This record gives sequence, C-alpha cells and structure tokens, in this order.
Amino acid sequence: MQLDEDHTPETTPREEDQPLVLETHGLDAGAGVIEDLHIGRGLNQILTGRESHATTLALTLAGRMKPQAGHVAIGGENTPRGIAKHVALAGATELDGLERLVKLGQVIREQYAWGSPWWRRVPRAEDIMATEVWTSWAEPLGLMLDPTNRIGDLDVVDRLLVRVVLAGIARPNAQLLLVDDIDQIRDIDARHEALVALARLAEKIPTVIMSVNHFEDDPFDACHRVRLIRREDKEATSPEVAVEDVVNDQVEGGRN
Repeated sequence: MQLDEDHTPETTPREEDQPLVLETHGLDAGAGVIEDLHIGRGLNQILTGRESHATTLALTLAGRMKPQAGHVAIGGENTPRGIAKHVALAGATELDGLERLVKLGQVIREQYAWGSPWWRRVPRAEDIMATEVWTSWAEPLGLMLDPTNRIGDLDVVDRLLVRVVLAGIARPNAQLLLVDDIDQIRDIDARHEALVALARLAEKIPTVIMSVNHFEDDPFDACHRVRLIRREDKEATSPEVAVEDVVNDQVEGGRN
C-alpha cells in the first residue's frame, strides 16, 4: 500500500461551517445518555471511554441496533432501518470479520453479488478489482492489492481498509462511513497509515472514526473531534442483541 504521508485534507471543516450529516438527541446506546452529537462533513473522530460500550454505540449510530432511548437522524431518516441504508459500517468485527484463508477477489465478488439484483452479471473474482465496484473506494484509500491475495496474507492496515471497501460496496449510496475501533490496529505507525488513508477518503464521503485515543501527532488539524460525555449517570447495561434489534443485513443488499 502506498500513501502520501504528507497528505492533509484540502479544507478545514469547522462545525459551524459544515452542513450536518448525522445528529443524535438524548441517545442511550446502553451506557447512559450521551451529549448530543452533531457530525458534519470531512473527517470526524468520536473519542470514547474505554468502558463506554463503543461498539454498541457504533452499531446504534449506523442503524444496526435500536437505541435504548433517544434517536439518531441522518438523511432525513430516524429509524434504524432507514439509517442503515445511509451508513457504511466497517471495523465492527461482529459484522465484518473476514476469513483469513479466503482470497481477496472472492470476498469482494461475494459482497457485490450479495447486494446485486439476480439478473445482474457479477464479474469473476479475478476481474472484480478492475471494476468501479472496487476502485471507487480503493483508490482514495491507496489500496493496490492482488485479487489472489489471501486475507490472512494482508497486513493489518490493508485488512482494515479492505473492510472499509466492503462496507462501501454493501452501501453504494452511503452518506456516511463509520469506522469502529481504529485502535484494533495496535502499532502506532500502522494506525497512522490507516488514518492518513481515511483522511483522504473523508474528502469524498463524510467519515467518522471511533477511538479512545486523541491523535494529536497525526495530520488531522481538519478533524472534527467529539468527546462523548454522559448526560446521565446510570449503571451501564449491555443489551442483548435481539434479532429484531439488529437491522437485517439484507437491507438494500450487503451483509454489513
């Protein structure tokens, strides 16, 4: 993977200047009501606590789970099913974990086929990465991979960015990309590489990354950071994910 280490977003989005993409009001995803979120264009970072059920929050913001209280709104939608159509979600291992022995081209082809009408021709696994299905997401990320690569042979950065591409394929009309747990990349330099790639992609689609770390040493002067603050102290709960609480992965095609 080749990236421009000096790359920074062309503009500096400020909250007061940017149209809002996602908003929450009185939201409780299971760890207490948080301060309302107002997410705009460009790169956004939600700073979470280590004990704040961040993945549950990510699933709720992305419309994959119902909130315990409050609401999320995006693209004129405020129901989980409606929100899920507009949010591409990556990094939530519960939904987008990858089998290490499968070849990359097969994974991309399967994701595309899953969300395509039955009558649409799906390119072969060895050809799929030459199509716009792959390039529209992979090129901004700087991903240059061989379809014959096995998932387990990719480095940790490329594996996460492949999951971002898969999320985009599942939601071709997404208005927002949400990347959960960027901290799963433990190496600081590798995480920096992933963040640079996501900053580049954020110029094309509003992007939210969720992390417990404040990336002060990274080139993100343009990043709008939101630190989660509980509005109410209450015993954190970890709600069971009932079938009806998770928006069916087949919403508008795609599995995540």
